[in-house]
Amino acid sequence: RKQEQAKAAANALNAAQNRINAELNYDWVDNNGNVFPVSYYVTQKAKIEAVVIDGSWHPLQQEAEQVKARVVAQLDVTIQKVTEDEAKAEQQRIDREAQAKKDAEAAAQRQADEAAAAERKAIEDEQKETERLAKEREANKKHRTTVNRRNLAVLLAMGISEEDGKKVITAIAKGELPDIRIYY
Repeated sequence: RKQEQAKAAANALNAAQNRINAELNYDWVDNNGNVFPVSYYVTQKAKIEAVVIDGSWHPLQQEAEQVKARVVAQLDVTIQKVTEDEAKAEQQRIDREAQAKKDAEAAAQRQADEAAAAERKAIEDEQKETERLAKEREANKKHRTTVNRRNLAVLLAMGISEEDGKKVITAIAKGELPDIRIYY
């Protein structure tokens, strides 16, 4: 009879222990080892706090109360940590987005600066080319004038009037005399 009582007590103890495990435990992480969102832990805490520990928990009522208190305390710590981690992750996300925006703005500014510099260089190069061509034209004009004056001097030495000499040189320069050319 004592054996039966001991066996019944052991069965009751096992049943109570199983009830504690079933009603006062929950998963701390998912199957991949990832922490759940804070809302999961808040829900688990509410479920555990809703468990009424009364005489039906006999013979482990006191142990069930201790487990419940310990689990609620662990959940409070976990909720605090997960809340902080989520806030930190959100702040990091915001910082990354702000940095990405800042980087994009810097890249756009750099690109605009490079485009403006390229435009300024193109304008400067065009101005230099215009100046070079103007100088070249001026030098060519001076050279032509020098050649034309030399030819006019020869014509004057031959006894042709200055006015007629200028007309002849102008006609030759314009190509009106097809078989005569002045090589500048």
